[in-house]
Amino acid sequence: NKELESILNVSDKIRNQKNWLFTISILFDDKKLTKPRVEKPYYNKRDELVDWVMWMPLEIIENSSNPLKEFFTFLFDALKIFLNQEFLIDENSINEVQEKIENKYLVN
Repeated sequence: NKELESILNVSDKIRNQKNWLFTISILFDDKKLTKPRVEKPYYNKRDELVDWVMWMPLEIIENSSNPLKEFFTFLFDALKIFLNQEFLIDENSINEVQEKIENKYLVN
């Protein structure tokens, strides 16, 4: 998505891997997880694949008065971790994207 790419100022590290597939696996854990956890990426050079795994606290999301808002909050907290660590994308840029998405999908 060109809009997200321009907002996030996607780094050359991503652009230079045009044939690679970047995936994010979102898994839910209901066993005492209180915040998102991001695992180090799995790099598969043979298949040109990079996969990150994000663990989300299912119980907290389900028990929230607004589960979708809670999910977005945890999702973007996790995205901030790996986008900043892997691609040096600053938190303010990610906050901009979060705000746009929440304004679109959380409108009452």
